[in-house]
Amino acid sequence: MKDGGIEQGAEALLTEAKRVDQFGFLPTELQRAKDDMLRGYEREYTERDKTESGTFVGEYVANYLSGTAMPGIEYEYPLIQRLLRRSPSPTSTRWRRADHRQEPHRHRRGARQSRACRCRPSRSCSPCSVAPRRRL
Repeated sequence: MKDGGIEQGAEALLTEAKRVDQFGFLPTELQRAKDDMLRGYEREYTERDKTESGTFVGEYVANYLSGTAMPGIEYEYPLIQRLLRRSPSPTSTRWRRADHRQEPHRHRRGARQSRACRCRPSRSCSPCSVAPRRRL
């Protein structure tokens, strides 16, 4: 690795994380990620008879050392299909509320706002003194 490569990579990762936090994803970006994930699971499922033993060894070791579940691709693939179908669209109200991506509201001078403030997550709302929610 080049000198400073790790620092540059970490800096690029933090920059992208800030962009995602500030702007979110476009619906097409989210759909593309879902499709890629589904294709990967589909490929793994169709080639499950050709899986190399090293893959199983890694799963067994992870299970033994940290208790990681080992459901197998026969269980994982249908589960992923169901979960990706049920995940909300980024244009739906439920997604925007959960992701807290609405425009900041305006308060009347001196008005107290409820704890259910819809401020942007990057800054707190001084009129209602609600700190931004921390997102994972």
